[in-house]
Amino acid sequence: MKKRFTPFMVLFALMAIFFVQEVKAQNVQLHYDFNRSRPLNSDQAQNYGAPVFTSTFEYFKATEKGESFMFADVDYRNTKDGGAGLFYWEISHKFYLNENKLNLHVEYDDGFATFADGSGQFPIKRAALLGLGTHL
Repeated sequence: MKKRFTPFMVLFALMAIFFVQEVKAQNVQLHYDFNRSRPLNSDQAQNYGAPVFTSTFEYFKATEKGESFMFADVDYRNTKDGGAGLFYWEISHKFYLNENKLNLHVEYDDGFATFADGSGQFPIKRAALLGLGTHL
């Protein structure tokens, strides 16, 4: 049997990395999506099954030199193998450049989703962002 990384393994690894540091704020949530339990029309009925649960893990830490933020979402769709149907995460950091909180913002977003019939996975388009910002 071939072992593979599951979204849970990745999520727990990310949480473990952040818990090694001094944690300032974290948030774990479980959401129930009422709208996905009923299709809007007959064409959409094949993509709808059991109601959908989504778990979210958020982390935030502010220091004198910047701010770190990350979150990961796992969507528990009704997939053929009973696993997660979507896994998405964002990681960002703001580096303060001066005492007025002018900052350099660096961010990376990534994830993947599973086809409704369980035949495979496809990536969510990755994004890397870089910009300047300030606190108002």
